[in-house]
Amino acid sequence: MKEVKVSFGIHNEEEKNYIVTLLYNTFYEKFKPVFLTKTKSLKLLKNYIFFDNIIVSRDINDNILGIAAIKYKGFSWLNLDFIDILKEYKFATLKVIFRGICLLNTQKCGKYLLLDDIVVIPDKRGLGIGTKIIYYLFDYAKKKNLKGVKLFVIKENIRARQLYEKLGFKVIKFHKIPILWEKYFDIKGFYEMTFDF
Repeated sequence: MKEVKVSFGIHNEEEKNYIVTLLYNTFYEKFKPVFLTKTKSLKLLKNYIFFDNIIVSRDINDNILGIAAIKYKGFSWLNLDFIDILKEYKFATLKVIFRGICLLNTQKCGKYLLLDDIVVIPDKRGLGIGTKIIYYLFDYAKKKNLKGVKLFVIKENIRARQLYEKLGFKVIKFHKIPILWEKYFDIKGFYEMTFDF
């Protein structure tokens, strides 16, 4: 897809709602043990996402084609900590923490830009949009004098891992999920991958 522009920021409430729903729909099946109700999850995302810190790819008509959520030291797309989880989930907090604790290792970025999430609209996949977003991230991370770009990809997501390897990412470690959590998430673990400058 030739006419794709990539930049930071969500323009309006309609786009915010669209992004929240896109994230929820993309990750719900794999991480549903951490989510509670759809209404609660959408509200939580909308309340705690820094929409100005979301990277968005758009077509020439300004339609959203894909997004990326990033973080690095002092910068994040999501402002959610333990107190916020406690406030939002109340008594269900222990359930969320217990079921989601194995995912916390994906939060460490060190001197890297961490690609926390990347989502391309389902009917636009395979057109190079994700690749354009990642190249944008490379340029952005260089401007911020970061060491490179880091990401974590689920072992079972072979297509994504192959794309990242094609773009020059290297697997540096495999994080196995404890058996107790394999049952909840139906995944074996995550590959930690980096692209160093």
